Amino acid sequence: MIFAVGLVSLLVGAVFSAAIDEPIPRPRLDGRIVGGFKMNITDAPHQISLQSNYGHMCGGSIISSKWVLTAAHCTNRQKPKNLQVRVGSSESSAGGEMIKIKRIVQHEKFNYNNIDWDYSLLELAKEIEFDDNRKAIKLPELNEVTMDGSLCTVTGWGATHSDSESNKWLRGAEVPIVNQDLCAANYRDFGGVTERMICAGYTEGGAQNAAGTKALALNLKRSEPRQDGVCVACLEFDPKKCRKSPGQDEG
Repeated sequence: MIFAVGLVSLLVGAVFSAAIDEPIPRPRLDGRIVGGFKMNITDAPHQISLQSNYGHMCGGSIISSKWVLTAAHCTNRQKPKNLQVRVGSSESSAGGEMIKIKRIVQHEKFNYNNIDWDYSLLELAKEIEFDDNRKAIKLPELNEVTMDGSLCTVTGWGATHSDSESNKWLRGAEVPIVNQDLCAANYRDFGGVTERMICAGYTEGGAQNAAGTKALALNLKRSEPRQDGVCVACLEFDPKKCRKSPGQDEG
């Protein structure tokens, strides 16, 4: 049975000290959302599209009027002058506002081989004017624990792995947090799970991120009435195959 969960880089964590004797297969980062649902930007106003000269390349989250959180594998070896973000739009290629990047602050410990410490901060060239379509998302408290089974919403424009589901429009999926030890055991052959990572998804597959997603936002839903969620991760990927949809060929 395929244990289909996503690996996501936490904002905070400790040093990964596990010894690995053989090279680890590098996770795929080609971007997929399997299943899920179409979303309007008003339901995820923190979501941005990071763009190069060739269009959408990654997602990210607004964390203040001048800063965006994204994944380091998206900014690795990039120059600010070649990047900009689209804010306030449900579409990755139209609408909203395009803002240039002033500075990239990539985590100095980012490891491209196993995608550890995979987060970057983008300083924007101008402040975002907040409205219903563009808002900052909260960050978790220092050492805040994300409980097993907590429901999260993942959002972005990853490839959907289905011809009937367009990735041109913002999509989301709800996934529960998976026990870290259980996840680490299932990903032992892929190098394990570092302390900067958490797992989310279903042991039976279902609507989730899978097969490599590019800098999507994983947001913990709050149970208290009228309380907004918090951003607990900026990347999700899955080096294993995801469960096929009914009638879908495996690819």
